[in-house]
Amino acid sequence: MATADELVLEREIFGGPAVTVNKATYGGKIVVTKSPKLPVPRVAKCFMQEIDTMRTHTSPYLQPLLAVLDNGSRQPHVVLPQVHLYSPTMVMEYMELGDLHNYLQRKQCGMPVAMELSTIEVALVLALALADLHRRNVIHRDVKSFNIFLSRTHYVRLGDLGSARAHDPTQVMTSNAGTTNWIAPEVLRVPGREGQGRMYTTAADIYSFGVVLTELETGELPYHDVVDSERSSILTKVLAGQLHPKMSATCPLWLQTLANQCMAFDPTKRPTADAIVQELLLHRHDDAPARTDGVLAPSPNTSAAA
Repeated sequence: MATADELVLEREIFGGPAVTVNKATYGGKIVVTKSPKLPVPRVAKCFMQEIDTMRTHTSPYLQPLLAVLDNGSRQPHVVLPQVHLYSPTMVMEYMELGDLHNYLQRKQCGMPVAMELSTIEVALVLALALADLHRRNVIHRDVKSFNIFLSRTHYVRLGDLGSARAHDPTQVMTSNAGTTNWIAPEVLRVPGREGQGRMYTTAADIYSFGVVLTELETGELPYHDVVDSERSSILTKVLAGQLHPKMSATCPLWLQTLANQCMAFDPTKRPTADAIVQELLLHRHDDAPARTDGVLAPSPNTSAAA
């Protein structure tokens, strides 16, 4: 078990009601930490579940866990004027370019980005990450652009396994797990059945993958084209299979087809992550160059997959 003596906090990157995420230095290496904000047993239990998942299901396409800080008590192991770190604290690889959502927003606004990315390369890394999880029967349950992290050194990684769970076909799972506009219809909570779980599989991640494809291709958040007067009915229509995010009118037909297949209302009609990987490899060099010299900038890991 690592000790807090090796950790030097720099600044908070994200602060939620129960979680604080900080940039730090650990053993001379720049890292990111994720900790409970308060010593709440329920939150600590969720952290331990995420730690167990990250330790058990490693992949070159997932943000790795480097260390865990746990002093075995409800007392903070790091005390600072603005933030305390409680156990268990996760120490993870620092993805200095932020998340995919921020990258796409900067591109949409015409702002400079630190590294140009190919749409298909990002989709390929995400599909490879899901393929690795799904082979182990694990559902990520929160696939979205905010959980896809970027780095010059580490390229692209899927992160935040806090919602990930092993799939058990005999058990219902939590409804509404994930983030609303990326959730598959079969995961959404049915009105009038609050408190009841839903039966779903790894195909739920494939639906969310399809939503991320629309983000990559349009540069916009899901349902950006839905007018304000109709936004309140989005989830009702998704639950009924009447609506899903759309690609642009100029999207290549093969990519449009893939996205629609991924977002099929019937989970059994969606492709597997392995099938998506094969489809993306066929079209790997179709989209615009990612570098000014006309050469794509693939991850060493995805190069090996080809």
